[in-house]
Amino acid sequence: MRATPLPTKTSSDIGTLPHRSPFDKTAQHAAKRDAILSEASRLFNSKGARATTLADVAATLGLTKTSLYYYVKTKEDLIFQCYAATLERVMRKIHDIKAQHQSPTDQIKAYIASHFEAIRQAKQGGRQSCCRTSRNRLVKGRETNFDRTVLYHHV
Repeated sequence: MRATPLPTKTSSDIGTLPHRSPFDKTAQHAAKRDAILSEASRLFNSKGARATTLADVAATLGLTKTSLYYYVKTKEDLIFQCYAATLERVMRKIHDIKAQHQSPTDQIKAYIASHFEAIRQAKQGGRQSCCRTSRNRLVKGRETNFDRTVLYHHV
């Protein structure tokens, strides 16, 4: 007796909306990376970049230092990734503000208000922490003044 193969579902059977599995490795990796960057930013902002170690970041997240190396190469790389993630969020926010406000004065007011709101939420633990851009001199070979770049070129 031959086994009958199970019918396979096609996209027309399932529908046209894409479905992301909770077991999707890419989504899991991105979520873990975001958690690492947020916690590292929080520690860098509170303790300082020099006083914060990779072991500190790993311990607050319940990870081993070795598993942290899967996401970052060095502490300097982690600092840079924190700044890059912060800049990416700021750039998205500026893009949204420019779409909502016509006048440059209104754009600057909206940016300042959103910046203070982000700080308030980060202090309450309600959103990802952002690295303070005033500490960017600690990133060797990757020195950039993010605030000046953002305000000069985009608002």
